[in-house]
Amino acid sequence: MIVSTELDHSIKVPAAEFCGRIQSLAGRTVERISRPGGTQRDVLRVHFAQGPSWILVRRTKQHRATNEKAVLTALEGLHGHSVPRRIGKIADWSIITDLGDMRLSLRLQAMPKAERWPIVEGVISGIFQLQDAANSFDAVRALPQIDLKPDNLLHIAKGPERTCKRYGITAHCPRPEVLLPWIGADAPRFIKGDCRAANIVFDNDGTMGWIDFEHAGLRHGCEDLAFLLCDETLSIDIEDHLNSLDRLVREARPEAPEEYLKRMCIYATLHAGMRLRVIGIELTKSGWLDYTDIMRNDLIGAHPDLAMNLARRAAILADQYPETRPLVEIYSSISDKIKEAENTP
Repeated sequence: MIVSTELDHSIKVPAAEFCGRIQSLAGRTVERISRPGGTQRDVLRVHFAQGPSWILVRRTKQHRATNEKAVLTALEGLHGHSVPRRIGKIADWSIITDLGDMRLSLRLQAMPKAERWPIVEGVISGIFQLQDAANSFDAVRALPQIDLKPDNLLHIAKGPERTCKRYGITAHCPRPEVLLPWIGADAPRFIKGDCRAANIVFDNDGTMGWIDFEHAGLRHGCEDLAFLLCDETLSIDIEDHLNSLDRLVREARPEAPEEYLKRMCIYATLHAGMRLRVIGIELTKSGWLDYTDIMRNDLIGAHPDLAMNLARRAAILADQYPETRPLVEIYSSISDKIKEAENTP
């Protein structure tokens, strides 16, 4: 059994004792314990001498742990392997099934660019399927609504002002009252939440799974797609695939595809601004990060290539509707500033 002082520090008990408790619960021998989310996250993967591995997760905020438990409980009747199954607890660690160790972000990086979009298409279809399946469960209706209070919506709508301030840009921002009608939800439905590429995994057979449900709840539904498309680690050129995106939405949401597309693009554009602000904060704190470390350990995408690609993607989405078109200039300016910062010794 492989243990380390680093693991001792993380679990706050002797590693040998911790492994012994896992073995008693599993009835199997622990071979080693790894940290798939890097040292910055309380996520462990327990590898056994026989049989499938387990994932152990510890949430630092109790309300998120409570929400994730409620979500996974509500989805227990979901057939297939797309959502983790709760196994039990050891101390303050929750034990869930392991759905795979290949993140979408890493899988795309390992593929030629021409072969990436079909994988992303499959993920987008999977988002719709997951949402539809979840919405069929009565228990899902009791999940919390996510950022739908007036103060939350106004904060989101004012995001461009904070983005300009973070990057020192003087520009005309969209008026919040123009954006507000498009970022709420009249009839909230299930969203997975935090639907980033690193939270979508594949097992050895290529079966896709969804992890990290602490931010799941009820909203419009387009937010999951927005989170995916405006994840800085998603290695695609969105401009080449707008027609395909349009088709996928029309097939999955035929009742009101135009409204869905507009809501998704507007929310995605604002979400991209939030990610760029987070990257800007990381630059102030630590400077540029190593690209390989970002991808391997799911760090904030504070790398010039990732940040510029996100800014360009956000500008393309912003240009789709008049409400967000003022953001095109803002994101173009951010891309220029990032390039300038990259070349500054």
